[in-house]
Amino acid sequence: MASSNYSTLFACRMVQLTLRYGISAISSFAFAHYGVIRCRLKDFSGGHRYGQVALKVLDRFNILEWTPRVYTFFHGFINHWTVPLRDTVKGLKDATMIGLQTGDIEFSMVAANFYVCKMISTSEDLIGLEREIIGVRRLMLQYKQQTWLSIVNVPLQYVHNLRGKSCDPTVLTGDALDQEAAILQAQTTQKNMHFLQSIYFYRLVLTVTFNNYSLAYELANKTRVGNAAAFRNLLLYFYTGISAVGLHQQTKKKIYLKKARACLKDLKKLSRHAATANCLNKVLLLEAELATAEGEIEAALVKYRVSIETAKAEKFVHEQAIALECAGRALLHQGMESSSETYLLRAYEFYKKWGAKAKTEQMVRCYPSLQGKTKQMAYSSQELTSDKKHVTF
Repeated sequence: MASSNYSTLFACRMVQLTLRYGISAISSFAFAHYGVIRCRLKDFSGGHRYGQVALKVLDRFNILEWTPRVYTFFHGFINHWTVPLRDTVKGLKDATMIGLQTGDIEFSMVAANFYVCKMISTSEDLIGLEREIIGVRRLMLQYKQQTWLSIVNVPLQYVHNLRGKSCDPTVLTGDALDQEAAILQAQTTQKNMHFLQSIYFYRLVLTVTFNNYSLAYELANKTRVGNAAAFRNLLLYFYTGISAVGLHQQTKKKIYLKKARACLKDLKKLSRHAATANCLNKVLLLEAELATAEGEIEAALVKYRVSIETAKAEKFVHEQAIALECAGRALLHQGMESSSETYLLRAYEFYKKWGAKAKTEQMVRCYPSLQGKTKQMAYSSQELTSDKKHVTF
């Protein structure tokens, strides 16, 4: 029996003992763990209720010992299905710092990894995000957490790639990581497979961002998410669907449309039970891309616009820029060059504001109509010594 199954049995037994003999401080962890189990079974409201019980038990006993574990489970696996994603970030940072104070280094590092993952999706500024990840990395070095250090190097290299600090923006090789050496080591030793899956996932996001849909689709088929309650499941459906539609546009093979529809179906299943704020823009963009592939451009444009506005409301800068580029490209294929240029220029501006220098340079190469426009918007290079203020570790 797999260790994860043992963990599930232990959590259920802990809840059972609590109900039979009464509440203790450790019951907070039992309820939080059981809440994760409910979320894995797609009972997100039930999982959130158990998570809230865990927090109340924690407050009742006023003890820090179990806080890192409860906060990590609640904000890492449960809360994003009920509240906006950005509202889960602070709890994970608190779990990290409290874990260091109490000596729970294990869960401090788990929380720090979740913190970085959530920041990747919610950050409005890659320079600030890079600073945050470097702060987490510094903690891992200080506490000699080599396994977690390897894992957090992946999103750090991902940010470097977007900022133009790599030779190939779709290959995770640079100052923070050597992709080929890392993959070879993980495959040879069969250890730290979460590290390997992290490489596949962040490369998937990069290849979709840089419109390499054939490689993106290949990576999507390799990527697995260990826990069904993790937010990355929703992102995997989204990026897999976008890559499948993009590949259909290139090859005209219907098998890719079938895959995209399956991803949309899975995405909608999650969104029916999860926080609308975290799902709606993704569902709408995938629907828009499918409508474009099926020749329904007017219906697609409506969905593109709503997806863009929804992403804007939730401050998903990256996904807003992706939607803008997709809409612009759809209009360009319809011969509507003037309208297309408006969307593409807005996408360029959002990527530029975000700090994705590599992407803005690629857009100028791919869309010649932008060249004259973007020359008036000289890229203002910002370094880590920027005057912008960011809360860091």
